[in-house]
Amino acid sequence: NYSSIYHLHIPRTAGVFLRNHLLQEFQGKESFATHYDPIDKNSLIAKYYVGGHFGTSPISHMDNPLVFTILRNPIDRFISYAKYTRSFFQKDSMDELIYGECSSLHENTQTKFITNNIDIDKYNTNLVSPETIQNNWFIGQKESFDLAKDFIDNNVVVTLEDMDKLPDILGIEKFKNMSKVNETRNLSGVTKEQYDKIVSMNELDLEVYQYAKTKKNY
Repeated sequence: NYSSIYHLHIPRTAGVFLRNHLLQEFQGKESFATHYDPIDKNSLIAKYYVGGHFGTSPISHMDNPLVFTILRNPIDRFISYAKYTRSFFQKDSMDELIYGECSSLHENTQTKFITNNIDIDKYNTNLVSPETIQNNWFIGQKESFDLAKDFIDNNVVVTLEDMDKLPDILGIEKFKNMSKVNETRNLSGVTKEQYDKIVSMNELDLEVYQYAKTKKNY
């Protein structure tokens, strides 16, 4: 019983693959699923489908949305994000995310995204840029297992391994090719010291991820 759909897209959780599929599914419906245009909060009420790295910001501005997100193994997600954003950093992106001046902003990213708004003014000023990447999309920094648990209990949360269940949940066509979605992570170039640090930076995310795997409310 919903009037719109919001895909709370956490970075490096197969969101581009999913966005392309949903935009095709929802042709003819009002959509906002880009990181190259500013967010106009007043226009979201008219959108049927919204998707992006926007944290919980759009939810209160949409018309009775079904909210869903995809969680990924937090260690895999962090490593994937570091490798994906390499071109945005002058230094090695792995060390930048782990030891750089903004490293704390990248701790427990999945928990932060499902429990915090982004700073829309800063996001609209920068859009996709090194500043945005460095500041982890200007997501709020409150960390709470209880708030994450509440989000999981009251919205559609699937893990990357169960992503193929989304078409039935959303009432859309099944995915045609998921070969790249479930690719095995590549740990090449990650030292033991870096790996241990990544684990310590994502302890809450690991706890939230395990809860989501056991709490399947769809």
